[in-house]
Amino acid sequence: MNRRQLIKMGVATTGLSLAGVPFHVLAAGKKGGVINALVQPEPSGLMIGITQNGPTQLISGNIYEGLLRYDEKLEPQPALATSWTVNPAGTVYTFKLKPKVTWHDGKPFTAADVVFSADVFLRKTHARLRANLAAV
Repeated sequence: MNRRQLIKMGVATTGLSLAGVPFHVLAAGKKGGVINALVQPEPSGLMIGITQNGPTQLISGNIYEGLLRYDEKLEPQPALATSWTVNPAGTVYTFKLKPKVTWHDGKPFTAADVVFSADVFLRKTHARLRANLAAV
């Protein structure tokens, strides 16, 4: 069997396997459930501020939640911050934090945690953020 025949068989098999499935079933998404995915190579660490490789970045979005998230149009949306304002000069951002958020140990999530993450931890460990915050 040559390569062309193999490709034709693969396309035909895929087409036949989908022929019996109603189109709306293929197009409809389903919320919830479990997805198992292989990440290769295995992440060398899960501290996104320290480990900046593809596997870590892929996994960390499922572990850590930021103040904001981005929608499909890349517009910022609330996450741990319920709202935010920016001063006219664009130099001060004020975030209102979601109430009743706790860490894995039950301790409350506070503004001090945000300050630690951005100003203490990331400023010292993340090179790009260090450069961005150098003048602050």
